[in-house]
Parts: sequence; structure tokens; C-alpha cells
Amino acid sequence: MPSALIHVYTGRIYSPGSGIPFYIGTLAPDCISSREEKDLLHLRLSKDRPGDLLKLKRAWGTEDEFRVGALLHLFTDYLWDNGPMEMHKRSYTGNTWFTDYRWEINLASCYMYRQFDWAPDLWVDMCEYPAEGYSSLKDYPPDKIKSFIEHNRYKLETQDIGPSPAFPPDLVEKFCRDAAKSFGNFITSK
Repeated sequence: MPSALIHVYTGRIYSPGSGIPFYIGTLAPDCISSREEKDLLHLRLSKDRPGDLLKLKRAWGTEDEFRVGALLHLFTDYLWDNGPMEMHKRSYTGNTWFTDYRWEINLASCYMYRQFDWAPDLWVDMCEYPAEGYSSLKDYPPDKIKSFIEHNRYKLETQDIGPSPAFPPDLVEKFCRDAAKSFGNFITSK
């Protein structure tokens, strides 16, 4: 599970001309706060996560920008969980891996927010976008999505921190570019 800016930036690389519902979709799956429900909806409990992502692609289609953004989120999580997150977990020494991990992705996100001149305006646009534009997936209620985006905006605006030593900008940049390319291949596959 990468940070909010990693999701949004991957989306921006994948489809720079997409509308606000797409970007909201790239964040939507993280609006769920219950760890058990989140793991289930993120397909982390799946015995065949790639296969289940393909089933979601078929069920959701590729016409609704919001749904494509949400699918990109889940796909990006799959790649991140098996790449940078797993590397961090294997190299970690101590008793608080998850807490440290969350701090590191927060550092990465906050740093990215200040590096990209488009990020603050995009967050304003996402906060102001009407809920009807991102209400097509019942598992991700619009009110929870809006709260999640507003909470992230507050954190991003008030924490001038980063970059992350564990996830430095060059690693994040490469990951986002590779993830966007892989998702493009995934979307066009049968």
C-alpha cells in the first residue's frame, strides 16, 4: 500500500488527460478504515490476486473514469506490496515495522506534494468535486471518499517533511512509471 501521492502520480503518468473522477478513483479504495475490510477489498486475502484484478476489470469495465482509477489503485497496491513494501519489510530491524513503514510513505507523499506544482490544485479540485461523479462503486461510499481526500489534503498541506530515506524520490519515480506502464498493458490485455 503506497501513499496517496504515489497513487495519484501513477495515475497522472498513466493518463494525464483524465478528469477529476479518475484521480478520486486512484484514492477511493483507501477510504475504508477497517483493516479487515480493507484487506478484503484490496484483494490481499486472495489466493490469486492478479486473477482477481482481471475479474474486477471485466466486472467494472474500462469506460467509467472513477472505476478505472479505483482499479489502478488496487493494481498499484499489488505491485507495491510485492516490490518496495516487501523490500522495506525484509530490511527492517525492530519491533514497529508497520508504524515505521506508514511514517516513511507519509514522508514520501508530503515531499512529492511540494515538488509537484499541480498537486495542491488537484487536491482542491478533488475536494470540491460533486459526489455523484464518484458514486458508482458501492464498496467505496462517496462520503468516506470525500473525508479521506479532505484528511489527506490537510496532512499534505500542514506537513512540510520528506523525502523518505526508505522510499527516496528516484525509487518512487521509477516505481510510478513502471506501474503506469504495467497498468496500461493490463488494461489492454484480454
